[in-house]
Amino acid sequence: MILLHGFGQRYDLPISLALYLYAAAGVVVVSFVLVYLFAGDQVGAKAIQYPRRPVPALVPIARSRWPRFVGGFVGVAGLLAIVITGLFGSPKPELNPVEYLTWVYFWAGMVILSGFVGNLWYLLNPWAAIYDAITRFVPLRPIGKLPSVGIWPAVAAYFAFACLELTSGMSNRPWLVASLALVYALVTLAGMVLFGRDEWLEHCEGFTVLFNIIGRFGPVEAERDETGRLAMVYLRPWGVGLLRPSPAGWDRVIFVILMLSTRSGCHWGPLDSSSSEPSASSCSRSPFSSCSSPSWSSSCSLANATST
Repeated sequence: MILLHGFGQRYDLPISLALYLYAAAGVVVVSFVLVYLFAGDQVGAKAIQYPRRPVPALVPIARSRWPRFVGGFVGVAGLLAIVITGLFGSPKPELNPVEYLTWVYFWAGMVILSGFVGNLWYLLNPWAAIYDAITRFVPLRPIGKLPSVGIWPAVAAYFAFACLELTSGMSNRPWLVASLALVYALVTLAGMVLFGRDEWLEHCEGFTVLFNIIGRFGPVEAERDETGRLAMVYLRPWGVGLLRPSPAGWDRVIFVILMLSTRSGCHWGPLDSSSSEPSASSCSRSPFSSCSSPSWSSSCSLANATST
């Protein structure tokens, strides 16, 4: 079988395929009913209005350097851990922290947590932290102007990452994950130096674009003034941030489609050897794997395989 990034002991969730499908269909039906009940009769400007409550007490904290400093330190430490343990640690994925750091804590846990809390990548982005640290001592100005490419480079970066995760069959090789993380870090830093920090991150860096979208689900909203300075912090219901106007285009449509198609639940593996029908989660996983339930994450592989 194809060995994708599943690693560790295999675990079959003790529910039937039929029960999983009924539950998934029920969620879809309930979602449409709720949208119709609460937003079906809203038109015009009223359709994008939502309640939010200002929290002035959070403004001094958000304006201080400490959240960015601590978050940047954690992000850089995580990147270094991925590179070092991947290149010099155990070649066995179940024994190497790079697999857990990348596929469990970052790709599954952090994405879900950002949906519950807000855009954590804004604080943890290691490449932004490295760039900001360098520019404190060496002023950097963009050398060139980024062409008008929308977010197509970010689409390509995200698609490549998704292919590594789901279809390459090599995402459970620690040395490869670490090498690609190092190359991607160098490319990102070079792009930021050449074209500017924010220009590169907002148009070419796949994870920044991803977490900007995921963060719209969160309950924390930051409002900035004309100079870009933080003006107010608001709390809002979960999910209503999706109503905020945002840039549109085919590049963003394709990006969202990729998000939905690569993070919309577990992919089915082969038949369980002890059952005549596929189990709800035939995922090769460790006890701490990111696939704790069928709908929790797409960290389960498209074709399940057990190591030989």
